[in-house]
Parts: sequence; C-alpha cells; structure tokens
Amino acid sequence: LTLTTTGQQDDANNNAKIPAELLATALKHERTSNHQSSSLTTTTVEATIQSLVDGDIHTLYTVAKDMNTSGKDILNSIQIWHTLADGTAHHIQSMISLGFAYSENDKPQSVKYFVQAGDTR
Repeated sequence: LTLTTTGQQDDANNNAKIPAELLATALKHERTSNHQSSSLTTTTVEATIQSLVDGDIHTLYTVAKDMNTSGKDILNSIQIWHTLADGTAHHIQSMISLGFAYSENDKPQSVKYFVQAGDTR
C-alpha cells in the first residue's frame, strides 16, 4: 500500500491514495466510533477498516462525512474531501461536501466547489 502520493486514483479498482496521516485519522475514527447504536456488526466495522486501508473512495468519503458530522475531527474530514475532490478521483460528493463546509466562512471557496461539482462528469 503506497500512501505517499495524494489524490491519485487507481482507475482499475476505483481506489484513491491519501496521505498516511489522514488514513491513520480515518482508521482511528472508525475504530473508536460508537457503533453500538447502529446496525454495524464487528464484521462490518472490520470490512470498513479494510476498505479504508485499500483506499476505497466511497468508504473514505463516508468515514470523512461521519468524522465531520460527529464534530470529532472536522479539519481532517475536510482534508480527506480535498484529497478526493482535488485529486484525479474528482469525487463529486466530496466537492459538494466541501461546498457546504466552506459555505459559512469562505463563500468564494464554497462556490468554487459547487461549480466544480456541476462541471465534473
């Protein structure tokens, strides 16, 4: 697993490479999240962790969204979305999430990501 190049997508399996420190943050969040109130089983949590390690774009986005929503690690969730949106993955959901994340404090940046999401095919 190579984690030195940010935002690159492996087109063969729809995976992205993110910086090791962001991956570690996402893994820590997933391991320490309170899944007792949800329908996630231990097997599901383990599968999610493996998907994170594999760089699965959807899993990275989903865990970053949970990090952001929980308020536990907003800055790192935004960095994960930047990696997915600004890298070769051009992940539209991450662009939209960044648009909302910047909407209160940085309107030009917010508009940039909404427009970028609309222009991405």
